[in-house]
Amino acid sequence: MVTLRRAPAAPFLPVETHGRPVCMITMLALAEGDTAERLLAPLRALGRPLLDLVRLRPYTALQSMTDTVVPAGRHYYWKSTGLRELDDDVIDTLTEHAARARSPRSYAILFHLGGAVAETDPAATAFAHRAVPHHLNVNAVWPPRQDDSLGAVERAWARDYVAALAPYQDGVYVNFLDRDDRARLSEAFGATARARLAALRRRLDPDGVSGGA
Repeated sequence: MVTLRRAPAAPFLPVETHGRPVCMITMLALAEGDTAERLLAPLRALGRPLLDLVRLRPYTALQSMTDTVVPAGRHYYWKSTGLRELDDDVIDTLTEHAARARSPRSYAILFHLGGAVAETDPAATAFAHRAVPHHLNVNAVWPPRQDDSLGAVERAWARDYVAALAPYQDGVYVNFLDRDDRARLSEAFGATARARLAALRRRLDPDGVSGGA
């Protein structure tokens, strides 16, 4: 994953980096020792990082890594899209719009898929966009006691961010849709998958207990 944001005031980051625009690369190798180092070497060779926190971790530690920088209780507003390509124009758009966030807590995450995700038949599951190599999740974040003036600005920032990438968009991941994205459900599933899900819901949940659309 690649995260574009201002460095949070987290205890594991040097004070001099707090508030500084950064590109955070999250890497994972499901291996140990020399094998893991060999797999991660190409990413580690990209340049000299401000901080290197890559090390062997138990799975439980992986699950709690973001707890300090994405705490419960803040306002969060999401906009998202799949991206067919990652050429220079897309990268320029990603970085330019990331820098426009007013809130130091807002950020954008770019997920790199492929591999086993892309090898599965798109018709086999509800997630149909398996050939799309990248998914972007833009998070507008502001404090719980902040008046909504900042929230309005950050929500507009998130919408503009994704709208600027319209020429490159391809689908969206359903778990990255927000309350005002109901019209995008067909974009998330595709017509075939959504029809199958609707048939299952009529059979298994005719009273709509599970919610959804």
